[in-house]
Amino acid sequence: MAVVGPDGCYIASFKLFLENDFEITDLGKLKYMLGVLVIKDHLRHLIYLNQSVYIQHTIARFRLENLTPVSIPLAIKHNLTLS
Repeated sequence: MAVVGPDGCYIASFKLFLENDFEITDLGKLKYMLGVLVIKDHLRHLIYLNQSVYIQHTIARFRLENLTPVSIPLAIKHNLTLS
């Protein structure tokens, strides 16, 4: 579980609350979550999520590394019908 908050004080009090009922381990600052790289820009108050590692693992899992991309033979914005 990742815990975030506006201030370290809130996070610390929440962790103390959880420790009363559960055994928890603090892993430090968040780097990866569900295979997604988390980059924090504190100066601009922004969070970037980089999925390139997740995408590479998914490509490898389904053995799609050696596929060649091709264009499809349909016109752009072509409407498909049942007939």
